[in-house]
Amino acid sequence: MTQTTSPETSRKMHILLATDGSQWSEGAARVAVAMAAAYPARLTVITMFLIDQELKIVDAQGKRIEDEEAEVKARFAGVQALAAEAGISYTTEIRHGATPQYEITNAAANLDVDVIVMGRRGERGLAQMFVGDATAKTISLTDLPVIVVPEAATFWQHRILLATDGSVHSQAALEATARFAEISGLPVTVLSVPNSTQIDMRQIVDDAVRELQTRNITADARVTEGKPEEVIAATVTEIGADLVVLGSHGRTGITKLLLGSVSQTVIGALSCPALVVTKPKK
Repeated sequence: MTQTTSPETSRKMHILLATDGSQWSEGAARVAVAMAAAYPARLTVITMFLIDQELKIVDAQGKRIEDEEAEVKARFAGVQALAAEAGISYTTEIRHGATPQYEITNAAANLDVDVIVMGRRGERGLAQMFVGDATAKTISLTDLPVIVVPEAATFWQHRILLATDGSVHSQAALEATARFAEISGLPVTVLSVPNSTQIDMRQIVDDAVRELQTRNITADARVTEGKPEEVIAATVTEIGADLVVLGSHGRTGITKLLLGSVSQTVIGALSCPALVVTKPKK
C-alpha cells in the first residue's frame, strides 16, 4: 500500500483524499483514485478519529470506537479496492484530534499536497446543507484548491466549466483551471453570471479565455443572466461539463468558517465535482 517516492514521483501532483469510509466519501475516493491514475499523481489518503473530553476515540456521533484497527481497515477498504483495480499505489495518514478540518489542513500543509479531495454530504442542519461541516470549514481554512465530490460523481473526461466574477478569488480559480486543463487536455468554458453591479463581464470572460488560449487550452466564453446556481447547473448540462471550477469568498456566513453563500448554493446544485479555490496561494 505504501510506496517510496523517487525524485521524479515527488514532482507529480500530490492529492490528499480525506475519507471517513462512509457513503458520502465514495465519490471522492473514486475521483481521487482516477486522478492519481490518469494524470498520474501521488495519492495520500487520510482519515481522522475524533477524541472526546475523556480522551477516548469516538465516531462522528460521539460513540466510542473499541477497535480502532478494525475501523481503520473498514475506512480504507473502498480506496484499497479502487486503487487495486486502477493499478496505483498510495500512502495513508491517520490523525487524531477534536476537529477534522484542522487535522486535514495541517496534514495537507505538512505533506506538501497540491489539492484536497473531499466528499459532499448534507444531513445535519443549515451549516451542513450543501457540502458538510468539515468540508466547508476545510475549504475556508486552506489556501489549497479543494475538490468537493457528490456521492455518485465520477472523474471528469469531457469539459471543464469555470465560473468567474472577475474577483481575486476568480483569478485564483482561473489559475487552477489552467493547471487542470493542461494536465487533462480538456477544453474549458468560461462562464459569468453578472449582477447589477457588474457592467463589463464580457470583457472579463474574454480576457480569461485569451489567457487560457495562450497556454494552448481550447476555451470559449459565455455571459448569462440569472441565478448563479440555476445558470451554472443548466450550463453544465447543456455543454456536458463534468468539472466546475469556482472561487469562493470564504470566511463569510453564519459561522464565518463556511463557504460564501453563492458558492454553497452552486455546489449543492451540482451532480459533478466542484473544484473550489478560496484565495490565491501565497
